[in-house]
Amino acid sequence: MVDGQKRTIVVRVVDGQIEGAAADAGAVVRRIAGDRMRSGIPIGTREADELELTVNGEAVPLSAGKGRLSRRSFRVAFEYRGADYVFGPVTDDESALSRGGVELARYFINADDQVEFFDDGAQTPTATESAVGVTVAAAFGCGAMHGFGAFVEALVNGAGQT
Repeated sequence: MVDGQKRTIVVRVVDGQIEGAAADAGAVVRRIAGDRMRSGIPIGTREADELELTVNGEAVPLSAGKGRLSRRSFRVAFEYRGADYVFGPVTDDESALSRGGVELARYFINADDQVEFFDDGAQTPTATESAVGVTVAAAFGCGAMHGFGAFVEALVNGAGQT
């Protein structure tokens, strides 16, 4: 895939980790603990203590919501080089990466289970931000039902959306 700056973006799944690269930038989400796989989450967990995010070779603390009934609970947040980032659902099918509250790009999973994105937001993502965005999207998936829909699904199926 190619981002809005015509940089080639590559995502690979290798031995329990998801790697993304754009130009000279890279990001990795790696599972470092736990063996229980939670369905609906490509990396298998939303437990921050079981995951490691590396951006351009630097370990970056990651916090991930539990992913239950509210869209907000599906958010993933991290700080990199003084900037606060949030990756979270904006529709049933799309999530956005934001820096300091400003949307950089939106992500979705296509019919072939591949991440796609568009970056027509207010700011253009850097190569690093493009790499991190696709990596986090591939690791955690995109989109989430709005609260009421998730609540009804939980009642019908006996569990929260996965």
